Amino acid sequence: MNILDKIYNLNLAISTSPTNPQELEESAIFGLEKVGSSYGQDIFGSEDVNRRYLEAIRKQGVFKATFKNIEYLVNNKTIIVGFISKGILSLLLHKVSASKINKATVAFYDHNQKKVFILLDNKTKMLLWLDTQELSLATFHELMHLFCFSNPAQYFPLFLPLLIKFYRTFFLKLTNSKLEDPELQSWISFIFRKVELLGSFERSLYIKKITELFKKNIQTEEQREFLVDNVANVAYTFAKDPNLFIKLARKGQQNIALCLTSLFDSYEELGIFKPKTIPIQELFATSEVVCITSEKPTANHYKALSMIVPIK
Repeated sequence: MNILDKIYNLNLAISTSPTNPQELEESAIFGLEKVGSSYGQDIFGSEDVNRRYLEAIRKQGVFKATFKNIEYLVNNKTIIVGFISKGILSLLLHKVSASKINKATVAFYDHNQKKVFILLDNKTKMLLWLDTQELSLATFHELMHLFCFSNPAQYFPLFLPLLIKFYRTFFLKLTNSKLEDPELQSWISFIFRKVELLGSFERSLYIKKITELFKKNIQTEEQREFLVDNVANVAYTFAKDPNLFIKLARKGQQNIALCLTSLFDSYEELGIFKPKTIPIQELFATSEVVCITSEKPTANHYKALSMIVPIK
């Protein structure tokens, strides 16, 4: 199974029972129709839902200078806004461990379709009481994933300085070893090109790369085992079984706890003190760093957005 399906934790979460006939009937009453599907789950929306979504986005102001880009992406169905059953949404929220996210909405990027889905609880009352800031930030987050996969040649140089700073802090906090920029760029390039873009996680290759990365710092087998256990094995556990990872994290398993603490510390260095999702994807998805930091968007985040759809 492609690792990207597990990264976004959706393939199992929405393979549950389809929307029941009563929900379909209620959808028809409110003028909803099928507007898309992802991982086997139908999504129901309408032009009115899109209009209200865009009104909410415009009102909040995060996309004030780039609203036309968002409007275009909704109109050409790159952004799909719709409703699903509440039970499925609750399971999705559990799967992505998004304890801070607005409980009425969840968003994700479908790498197979190259679309962003904004999924709404069936009781959101047509966006009348959604937190518009959460809605905007969730949209921005997933659009950064879209930019990464749609514009890899532009993505890498645009966000490389940010990524170097993040991963330098991560490895320093975890191993007390400071890596130089060329070493960090090599690691980021490996994660981006050999794992993230390919959607493939090969544990042996990952271990080989991280061991090479620290070849100047590793002097004993114990140091090598620490590095493998606290980075490679943590990444492998999540990639293999996200549910098992969450259970072990909740139990406070030491290698997972050390890794998560270092990831949280790395975000604090970037001014993000309470990420809206638990950091872990960063071990094999560099774009997650860009997405999380879009909570406090910089000029480069807005530049990336404008490069998805170059509208003036």
